[in-house]
Formats: sequence, structure tokens, C-alpha cells
Amino acid sequence: MHTTAVRGEVALWRAVIDQAMTDATLGLLKGKPGRRTAFRPSAERMLHKDRARAWLLDMGHEFQEVCDMAQLDAEAVQAAARRQIDQADFLWAFAARSRGAVPSRKRAAAAEIALAA
Repeated sequence: MHTTAVRGEVALWRAVIDQAMTDATLGLLKGKPGRRTAFRPSAERMLHKDRARAWLLDMGHEFQEVCDMAQLDAEAVQAAARRQIDQADFLWAFAARSRGAVPSRKRAAAAEIALAA
């Protein structure tokens, strides 16, 4: 019984990391997102992307604790996050050039101001 609970907790913390990776890449590396949602994300999604990237790449105390609870090496998770973010950025740039869908940083800034209020 105890081992099942431990495995469940590890799975939970790995899911937290997986969600951060998805947010950091706007889901571009998972399946085939629709053009409207992936390449024209809302201001809120852009804000989540920026926050997830900061959390994954800054190697803060909370990030290291989550990796420990997920039984993963924080440096390895961070290296994987960098690779996935680079890959997503490449896809993002390619789509922006080929479709004219240039993401707006102003929308993300506006969402952050709205959430702070």
C-alpha cells in the first residue's frame, strides 16, 4: 500500500513538470494543435508560457524541490526543457513566417496587468 502511494505522488509531481513543459511550448510539441489555438494564443496562454519558461529555466528552489519529489534530476529536466522550448520556438518562427501569424507580446503584457489588478 505504501509503495502505491509513493508511486502516485511521484506521478503527480511528474505531471506538474509535464504541464509546465506543455505551457512553456504552448502545446506545439503535443499532437497537432489547431492553428487558431497554437499560433494565435490568447494573452493568458502567452502569460502562462512566459511563467512556465521562467520556472523551468531559472533553476529556482521550488523547481528543484518538485524535481526531487518527482525523483528526477533537476539539471536533466532543465536540459530537456531547453531542447523542447528551442524546438517549439523553431516551429513558432516557421509558422509565423509561412502564415503571417506573428504573436503579440502586447497581449501577454495586457493579461499580466489584468491579473495583477
